[in-house]
Amino acid sequence: MGNWDHRSDEAKERINKYLELPEEKIASCYYHVGRTTTKSIFFISDVVPISDKYIEREYLGRDSKGYVIKNKKLLAELEPRKVRRIVYYEDKNPNSFRQHITDVKKYLIDENEKENAEKEV
Repeated sequence: MGNWDHRSDEAKERINKYLELPEEKIASCYYHVGRTTTKSIFFISDVVPISDKYIEREYLGRDSKGYVIKNKKLLAELEPRKVRRIVYYEDKNPNSFRQHITDVKKYLIDENEKENAEKEV
């Protein structure tokens, strides 16, 4: 997630080109612009699986609390349509995004299985 106002005009133009694509194109799901406490950009195609082990710190809002999205309209657009489509596309086309989502997922699964096996010994 990022602040829309911190983007250059060129970056805003590039993001808007993706947002204006027809919904059937996977690239239309790469970004979402919505309102949190400010106008924000959600980098949907940057979604990667993660575990607590790799979270360095919690990013806090102005009130020193972790940010939780409560806007039902925003959530309805992000998760069911855009995030699910990105994850589904990645499942059918492994490592098609620059984040190599499939490799990250496989690594985390392997790591978790190894840790569980070590606990059983």
